[in-house]
Amino acid sequence: SWDGRGSSFVANVGVNKREDTTIPQRNAWGANGVIQIGDGLTPSGFYYGASAEVIGHEFMHNVISSTSDFAYHDEPGALNEALADIFGVALTANGDRLSSPWIADDVGVRLRKLQDPTLGGDPDRYSSYLVTEGDNGGVHSNSGIFNKAHYLVVQGGTFNGASVEAQGVEATTSVLRGANELLAWDTETSMEEFAAGVVAYCDMIAAIGEAIGDEGLDETC
Repeated sequence: SWDGRGSSFVANVGVNKREDTTIPQRNAWGANGVIQIGDGLTPSGFYYGASAEVIGHEFMHNVISSTSDFAYHDEPGALNEALADIFGVALTANGDRLSSPWIADDVGVRLRKLQDPTLGGDPDRYSSYLVTEGDNGGVHSNSGIFNKAHYLVVQGGTFNGASVEAQGVEATTSVLRGANELLAWDTETSMEEFAAGVVAYCDMIAAIGEAIGDEGLDETC
């Protein structure tokens, strides 16, 4: 379940909370046991929120609200969005690789590109962090920083002077899920703090694997 306690979950489809409901609401949102899917349609006639990746994204926001609970602004908000993106695209993975580097590509809409966030005007590295008052401190834009890092770890590649060996979808999302759910996070966690926490989690898992002689655990990180 979304909170690990078997709590009920509600999804509402075709929602419009605008003052002028004649303007379609082409988005989705969710937290605390609820997903709302707007009434806006894609050019091909799907609800924007009908994307498996978007639903996975919103479900992950629910998980985050019951675990790390990263505040929805600035750096913690960007982490919140990035984790939701990461687990959203994992749902449509082709084996151990991502089927598409775009969010919502499964319904013909390309919202954000993990492989190259700059194509949507979003930063792909921390030195390009966008300082803005809009969008709760740029949570959807600055998510590109961690999205890019995740894409490299999953698929492998060279970026910013570093070569990264592909670890695949399963191992990478398993590590992020464990770190998000099991470590004690501050709601105002920064990207640097989160990255350090993930490394510490990997070290802990590797140490446990070595101690009990489980090479599979040791190789997870």
